[in-house]
Amino acid sequence: MHMTNPPAKNKYISLDLHRKAKLYGVPLVVPKNIGDEMAKGSMNALRFITAVKLLSDDKKDTEAISRELWKRLYSVHKDISQMPSILEAARDAKIAESLVEKASNFVKSNEVKDELKKSADELMEAGGFGAPSIIVHGKNGKELFFGSDQMQFVAEALGEKYLGPFPGKS
Repeated sequence: MHMTNPPAKNKYISLDLHRKAKLYGVPLVVPKNIGDEMAKGSMNALRFITAVKLLSDDKKDTEAISRELWKRLYSVHKDISQMPSILEAARDAKIAESLVEKASNFVKSNEVKDELKKSADELMEAGGFGAPSIIVHGKNGKELFFGSDQMQFVAEALGEKYLGPFPGKS
């Protein structure tokens, strides 16, 4: 059975997203057609991110393409479901052209599909149910956190001090 949120919850979610965007300094303009965009799916984007993760020696490449795809959807309202748009995002993220080409040829490989399935299975086994879900392998073992407002708890689970989104600024 498909359930929709009550209007009050949708209004609150929108308000909360904008509060968090302001807190974290993230440009957020939710597209009016977000449902249509979500319906297109994110499999190609997820496979590309996974390909970059598997092929790059620099974890910053995976973070850069993830951020750029998020920005495309929630700030500049560009497609993230089709490969030409994903490749454009990779170039905007300043990922080396050689890596972009290798990743684009690698996205349909069994290795990428298996890695993505493994990540999804790990999330499900940990009790995850959506994004953003964060699995921390920390001082208390494996812990699941849900939501961008959980960073202080993520830091604690890692034995780190949480300094907020902009350390050093009040």
